[in-house]
Amino acid sequence: MFWRQVLAPELGGSAQGRDLGHREHFRLLAEEGASWSGNEPNVLFQNRGDGRFDEIGAVLGLDHRADARGAATGDLDGDGDLDLVVTNRNLPSVIIYRNDTPGQGRVLQLDLEASSGSALGAQLIVHAQGRSQLRHRAAGEGFLSQNAATLHFGMGAAQQADSLELVWPSGLRQRFGPLATNRRYTLREGEGLASPGSALRPRNENARGSPARLGRLSLPAPEVLLQNSQGDSLQWAELTEGTVLLHFWAPWCLACRSEQPALLRLSKELPELRCLAVNLDPGAENSLAPWQGFELFEGDLATQQPFAAMAGVPAGAVPLTVVMRDGLVRFVQAGALETESLAQVVASILAEE
Repeated sequence: MFWRQVLAPELGGSAQGRDLGHREHFRLLAEEGASWSGNEPNVLFQNRGDGRFDEIGAVLGLDHRADARGAATGDLDGDGDLDLVVTNRNLPSVIIYRNDTPGQGRVLQLDLEASSGSALGAQLIVHAQGRSQLRHRAAGEGFLSQNAATLHFGMGAAQQADSLELVWPSGLRQRFGPLATNRRYTLREGEGLASPGSALRPRNENARGSPARLGRLSLPAPEVLLQNSQGDSLQWAELTEGTVLLHFWAPWCLACRSEQPALLRLSKELPELRCLAVNLDPGAENSLAPWQGFELFEGDLATQQPFAAMAGVPAGAVPLTVVMRDGLVRFVQAGALETESLAQVVASILAEE
């Protein structure tokens, strides 16, 4: 039943006229891209972990203005991170967002096989590094939406889950662990692990275009405009001599928060290194420590885009760290540093003749 059938008796007029107006409304939705709810963009909220959330849809390119009705998550490409599917009442009817965010942590994926055939209602708690996470096997997570049945746990830097507590719909309680992360396991009611677990595909290995490059480059530094909070501009010529560390961040970025202490230590240990921090979302509430030793600037996606292209990631991906020397980009890293120590990279660049 549609609302037009409920309201029609109260509005008066002919049924033919009401039906014609209804069809015209849907034509506008389909052909002109208008939204039922007033052309409102989609939003995505990131959990800070302290009871607060940040809206980051625009930064990640998820602020589509179609008339979205349902959304579901699942690891569509088998690389361990959750991808997103959104359905719309108008066109495009389905949008798939593949998660190719760089610098992500480790994960644990678990499938449940209940003796009754259905694990709906099962409760699973995973313990690692003194913290716990809870997931339920649910029948639905939103309007006309059902996420993938596999339970997904973000594990950060944890190499293993120390223990698992599983309560089946039948009431049976089981404990498992420890289990290595970055793997997918199947748990069977009353039995335990169905297999040693399968390794996940390398993260983002099938991303379109060039994968994020880790390590050395030698490319001319793109000239971009940097301004501080007072609106004063930095003359780009000042950055074409010496060694400069340029760090793009955002207040809501959890990886930026975890990486900041190492960057602050680096600025103290290497006084000859000029350090700049560029906030890509100046209006967001800042939860990071003061950037002592860094010059602070504000920027937007256009400011970061030339450097993001060097790393093979879309503009807006944070953190993004760039090291320049004498006007050349010598190092670029999208995401938190995992394969090389930034201090070693900078020291080697400083030591070059």
